[in-house]
Amino acid sequence: MKYGSQFLDKKPQKTMEVLEPLLNALIQIKNGNPMEDLTKEQLDQFSKLKYESIVTIFSNRHSKELEKVLDLIMEKDEHCPSLIIHRRIELYLEKLKSTDIADDNYKVTENIKALLRNEKYQTIMDKNYLLMLFKIYNYTNGITELSEIMELKQELLQIYMENHNYDKIIDVCKRYGQYEVNYWVQALNYFIGITTVGTKSFIEKYIKQILNEVSKNESISPLLLLEIIKKGQNVPFATVKEILINFFKRNKDALMEDKREAESNALKLQKLEQEQKELQQKAKTFASVKCSTCGNTLNVPFVYFMCSHACHVQCLSGDEYDEIYCNVCKMKKTQLEMRINQSKELANDHNSFFTDLKNKQKKFDLVAKYMGKGIFDMTKDKTQ
Repeated sequence: MKYGSQFLDKKPQKTMEVLEPLLNALIQIKNGNPMEDLTKEQLDQFSKLKYESIVTIFSNRHSKELEKVLDLIMEKDEHCPSLIIHRRIELYLEKLKSTDIADDNYKVTENIKALLRNEKYQTIMDKNYLLMLFKIYNYTNGITELSEIMELKQELLQIYMENHNYDKIIDVCKRYGQYEVNYWVQALNYFIGITTVGTKSFIEKYIKQILNEVSKNESISPLLLLEIIKKGQNVPFATVKEILINFFKRNKDALMEDKREAESNALKLQKLEQEQKELQQKAKTFASVKCSTCGNTLNVPFVYFMCSHACHVQCLSGDEYDEIYCNVCKMKKTQLEMRINQSKELANDHNSFFTDLKNKQKKFDLVAKYMGKGIFDMTKDKTQ
């Protein structure tokens, strides 16, 4: 390969005629199927040969010949190295840079997209290197495509904002905004900041769509939305009026539900207090006729409990009368103790908290749940 570049300059066609069979032989060796007519010496020489040494003989003047070589390797080598794929994509980028013909540009763009989406190359390509390459060539389509593949959500949102692709901005928010509500906030800030003459009604449509989506998410404060909206001139109050009414209605409904639950709990507590007083002042009447454990009719000997349950003696757990408990209430007590122990374990499991916080839509509800289980208890021993 020492004089390969010179041969290409002088006799490009003849050089390719010699190079192609040599390249085919090299590919067969790399695939583990060497040609049978190769001597041991030739096989040793081929084994030392690398694709890099072949690619380097092609200068910018011989890009067409290099394209043929790269395409041949990518087609036939079962383990095509990343260098070949990267160089092929770079040639496509150079072609895009040198031509203004729409049809040619479309074909090249589709070829790059096909390479990026090819399952065969997903574990071979260095996507970070290609992303940097696309940025150097200012190739927006490639940056977008790779960002989609790599799920670079913030990068995608930024690209669509820079290119004023309104529908794509909304699409990104819909796909990822469920867990990253900040994307909706960014989109709202973007649309509010558009002041182009004649776009007021057009932009208002997107703003209303964003507000409708974020209003479903309780982790976004309406005060924050109002703070953003007041910066713009494209949003009439009528657009946000309905959103705010729904928000306050939802909060009112939640408050009423809490109030009903509090009243219900107060009645239950009052009933328990009344039962306690009655037990102190008068005898309790037992009316159970069936065993709470086996469900059969009560036959002596049996036991009545103060919880109003009754049970055959043979159905009871425990050996002595001073150790026996109501089976029904004992099970409830055991389940309650298990839940308490689980809550104590969960209180020390901060990893679960942060994982749940990332995936949960109603984050405030989740924080309240963990607070109730002691994960934020500052009185705990710090050494635990």
